Amino acid sequence: MSFIKQSAENFLIFDTRVENFFISEYMAKAPGEYVKAYLLGLMYAEQGLPLEDADIARELGMSAPEVSACWDYWASEGLAEKHPRSPGSKDCDIEFISARERFYGRPARSRSRIDLQDEELRKLYEAISAKTARLLDAKAMEEISSWLSVYKMSPELVLCGYDYCIEKNRSTEYKYVGRVLKDWKAKGLDTPAAVKDALEAQDRDYALYRRVFRALGFTGRNPGEEEKRIMSSWQSELGFGEERILEACAKTAGISNPNIKYVDKVLRNWYTEEHSAGERSETEIMAAVNVLYEEDRRRNEAEVQARRKEIYAKLPRLEEINSEMKDTGFRISKAAFMGENGKATIARERSRMKRLSEERAELLKKNGYAPDALDMRYTCAKCRDTGELEDGSRCSCYGEKLALVRSRSEG
Repeated sequence: MSFIKQSAENFLIFDTRVENFFISEYMAKAPGEYVKAYLLGLMYAEQGLPLEDADIARELGMSAPEVSACWDYWASEGLAEKHPRSPGSKDCDIEFISARERFYGRPARSRSRIDLQDEELRKLYEAISAKTARLLDAKAMEEISSWLSVYKMSPELVLCGYDYCIEKNRSTEYKYVGRVLKDWKAKGLDTPAAVKDALEAQDRDYALYRRVFRALGFTGRNPGEEEKRIMSSWQSELGFGEERILEACAKTAGISNPNIKYVDKVLRNWYTEEHSAGERSETEIMAAVNVLYEEDRRRNEAEVQARRKEIYAKLPRLEEINSEMKDTGFRISKAAFMGENGKATIARERSRMKRLSEERAELLKKNGYAPDALDMRYTCAKCRDTGELEDGSRCSCYGEKLALVRSRSEG
């Protein structure tokens, strides 16, 4: 038994296969008349039937030069090749090139070849399309192939770039992914493993930035590039852990303008001292110096409390004035957050604060007390018994205490 399929003589009952690549990437941008000529020529080519430019011109209402220009256009797009029928002849046969072949198996003459085998490249395109849930267009394919051939990226690195953008809810357009990948390459990150290690380190840095900014009371803004560089150096260069860094941040409590450079100076001073501490451990040295400052603060606090108790017993009005001044300062701070609506309140309360201050000074003077009798008297007025100045540098008294600690250790 044999099988016979009846052949059809009228080619108009057949279908002409038009690739989706052509429809999505070429048809919309091409002149309408060129698309018509392309489709008509493709139909005849599929059936192996002859068709001259003059026939196309007559059927589509075009001129012969327009038809010739049409084939020049499709040749420039890489979807057709013109083969002269004889040397020097203007008459050409047209070979149609599939859009799929153009990208997967037959790169255009102007496009450099890539190092991957065609099947591997096809799998990469398919994997990217699956991750992004959309088909790659011609420009995206061309760009991706350049990542492999020009930038020497591996397919695994390319897929890693797409995974990263998807995970971070970033754009998966090829231009954005390309910027991510090129940035990785510039940093020497050539493998997914290297990228993973770098991203984990970056996450640790960002976590530190957030903790430091929160500790310093910075809200409403992100750290600048220089601030990031400085904060990252505390771990990578100086080797401090988060606990010590936050301890340094706490040192800003006594200054009027907390800032990253202040904390940096504190940490670098600690680093220098700890690495030149000699036989005694740096932890012991620091602890001993801090004990001396703590002793100063406790002694001075006890003295001011005793003085206040004595003065308030003789002059109760002074205690009332101090309480009123605290309440007035609170109202001024609260009004500052009201913008224009708080200006009148601020002016009124500042005037009240001035009157109270003048009354307190007068009472102290009349009763034979110094103007600062109710104030804390520090052992070192420059650093207020903290060891650090406003700019984060060590106070001169720190060297004195350090010398004292070392002399006691040697003794």
